[in-house]
Amino acid sequence: MRGIYWAGGRGLLAGLVTVWSMVTAALPSDRRSTACSEIDADVEATEQEPVKLVCRAAKDAVATLASCGLQQTRRIVIRIAVAADDPPTDQSYGCYDHTTGLITLAGLAACTQRLRRDESRAHIDPDEYYRSVVIHEVTHSILLAHPASDHLSRPAQEYLAYALQIDAFSDASRAEFLKPYRENRALRTLMPDEILLHMNPSAFGAMSYLHFKMLGERCDAIKRVLKGEIEFTRPYE
Repeated sequence: MRGIYWAGGRGLLAGLVTVWSMVTAALPSDRRSTACSEIDADVEATEQEPVKLVCRAAKDAVATLASCGLQQTRRIVIRIAVAADDPPTDQSYGCYDHTTGLITLAGLAACTQRLRRDESRAHIDPDEYYRSVVIHEVTHSILLAHPASDHLSRPAQEYLAYALQIDAFSDASRAEFLKPYRENRALRTLMPDEILLHMNPSAFGAMSYLHFKMLGERCDAIKRVLKGEIEFTRPYE
């Protein structure tokens, strides 16, 4: 399934996100385009936004995936939203539109406000979480350009993006984020599936990471998912 891949929130608001992407492409702003060094990527942002942090995070994601044989094949464009074109829900952090190749992020200030209202993530340093969102979306960008991803379901694609995002947390942040899922037996047995992805992205992300780590070495785990060896429940297809 191709289209828009939404990070955060309490559902995948595809129609609203599509409209948002179309509007942000047309709206004038004081954003400037900055080329990242060492990787083929541009960040469109105002001077108040942490462009260097975003470039470093994108570079880390590119390097991680390249080490597992998933090379970047097209230029990455990351747009940081300004107040006039912020996402249509206060639950969101960013999205990737495969049709345009555009990654759009909430501004760091908006992300910080949302983070503080999100019980599952409130303990994470805003810069650290912002970095992880970039890694999530860049994973989508590179993964969906790879021929091996053509057969992957949406849960499988999000599974890898969330697993690598949470893997990018500091040890302390990751342990705190995963604590309720490790301690709750009912949650611990959940399999990442499409219903969980729509209803509770935090739980989906946590269960994806925990399951991913059980598959062994990172590159082997990624290859197993790409080969379709991991079966994801798809309840209402």
